[in-house]
Amino acid sequence: MEQWSIGALRSWILGFHSAIQNLFDTRILVLSHIPLLQHSITPTLRERLHPELNRNGKGYTFIELTVVIFLIGLTLVWTVPKFRYAMLTDDLKGTVRRVVGTVRNLKNEAIREQTKYRLHFDLESNRFWIESADMTDEGRALAFEKAFQLPQGVTIMDVWSRARGKEVDGEATIHFTKKGYIEQSAIHLAAEDGREFTLVLSPFLGRVKVFERYVEIE
Repeated sequence: MEQWSIGALRSWILGFHSAIQNLFDTRILVLSHIPLLQHSITPTLRERLHPELNRNGKGYTFIELTVVIFLIGLTLVWTVPKFRYAMLTDDLKGTVRRVVGTVRNLKNEAIREQTKYRLHFDLESNRFWIESADMTDEGRALAFEKAFQLPQGVTIMDVWSRARGKEVDGEATIHFTKKGYIEQSAIHLAAEDGREFTLVLSPFLGRVKVFERYVEIE
């Protein structure tokens, strides 16, 4: 899965900065090829086109700034939706990585502690938390209070298990035995931009297969 890392964001910003610099460098060329503007070129621009006329002029003309702002606007219209999309999918993929890591840690913890665990999902509030078989009522209440809240825009679509089928509301639970076996199940996550992920939990191997689409489990 591709990630929108800090390095990639930095590269995007540097590339955008370079593009803006290029727009400023090309503004003279654009204006010099528009016949209607040939007679409205101010001394400042003439000096840039013909440095030998005057080398002391500075600043930009209104026409230059108008053209540059227009080109910057076109660039933003094209890049901002993609940037927003990348940020949304980053939240979704981050949630996928967290769930996968939680499943793997629970499997190992169950074997090491020889204790049964349950991974709970609240499909209404988009949260999940962990309980162990030896927890007290107070411990379960505390675990619920400290449940992980999914990022805004990321939702739990449903949780499927062999025993209970697809659950689309309320709470869903995935069981881990003290031998590290995981209840055969699948978790479907989605982002508000329409992208969907499926996490399929293998009962005996303890592996999680990740699909970047909705996979129907039967």
